[in-house]
Amino acid sequence: MKTSKDSLGYAGDLVRDQDPDRFMITLFFDGDVRADLWTLYAFHHEIAKTREVVTDTHIGLIRLQWWRDAIAAIYDGGAVPHHPITEPLADLIKRRGLNREWFDAVIYAREFDLEDVLPGNLPGLINYADFTQTPLMRLALQITGDDVDAPDVAPVAIGWALSGLIRAVPFHAGQSRCFVPGDLLNRAGLSTDALYAGRDLDKLSGVIATVRDQAQSMIQNLSGRSRLVRLYHAMALSDLARVAKAQDNVFREKLAHRGPFFPLLLWRTARK
Repeated sequence: MKTSKDSLGYAGDLVRDQDPDRFMITLFFDGDVRADLWTLYAFHHEIAKTREVVTDTHIGLIRLQWWRDAIAAIYDGGAVPHHPITEPLADLIKRRGLNREWFDAVIYAREFDLEDVLPGNLPGLINYADFTQTPLMRLALQITGDDVDAPDVAPVAIGWALSGLIRAVPFHAGQSRCFVPGDLLNRAGLSTDALYAGRDLDKLSGVIATVRDQAQSMIQNLSGRSRLVRLYHAMALSDLARVAKAQDNVFREKLAHRGPFFPLLLWRTARK
């Protein structure tokens, strides 16, 4: 199983370098399934990074529309625009019969990122996590041949997304962005300006704890019927536990490192 800097092709290299969590999950699948997951996740990275690579909302919308048109061309038999990922994506969609609706949902959900408006409350954050991650999870499950309608799919996708969003608070704050619910920040007496400036961060831990508790309650008692869902589940539970152990201080540097035994946890999970 290749994990070094040997070339894995455009999609594999992109996912390894830019989406290491999902890349780690793909390593527990073989052959064509792994390569197809790389293609899907490379597409997702192109969509998800839109807010980070544009300086204007209108340009971001144009970029998302380009991808929407590319997906439409693939499904409608039109001329597919050139991009390193569009040709393998077209082949993947045709071979696996992937659901067009979920591609459109993933693209549409990323328009929220361009608004630079934080979620008003916890249900709003959960909706964001659901809209951005559940369709992607279902597309991945189509690739692995598992049940896309299993009851654990959406909760695990949402819980995994929430765990990632709270750990990414320092990264987003550095970009003057925030996905922490506004009402929770207000109750804590923490403004986004203070968060972006690194002030009053002691007020943040209670807010993070609320989001973490919600994520843990959604996935704590789920086992995951498919290997893919089990791996996402195990990763989310482990990360949420580490945040709790850090007393919900997401600015602690050690949260960026999972430790040497984490791959063993995923290996055991994959073998269940």
